[in-house]
Amino acid sequence: METIGPVKNQEINILKEDLGSNKIDQHRKTPQTAQASPPDIVVISRIVQAMNNYLNTMESDVKIKVCKINGEIIVRAISKEKGIIIKTIKPEKLLTLNTAISGIIGLLANAKV
Repeated sequence: METIGPVKNQEINILKEDLGSNKIDQHRKTPQTAQASPPDIVVISRIVQAMNNYLNTMESDVKIKVCKINGEIIVRAISKEKGIIIKTIKPEKLLTLNTAISGIIGLLANAKV
């Protein structure tokens, strides 16, 4: 797996724009027979890196890792201490989670003090 540089604000904004344009909802509405393109591993890896950076600031025991097994992207939450898999997350769910977190951050950033 290649090393990925830090996530830039511009890349996050582009991702927010893509996600905010209901592309995820459109993906859900596609018929089961249609082949939907899987999320890009670079996008998923950058989201995972941003989440790991956040978890590191909280001194969390959890590390999130991206793997590509048999051509399929798999995201796993792993205990740093025990090395066990806590949760396996579908990349599509990670995109949804990122959208929700971005929305919360947006609410906090726009809150009047």
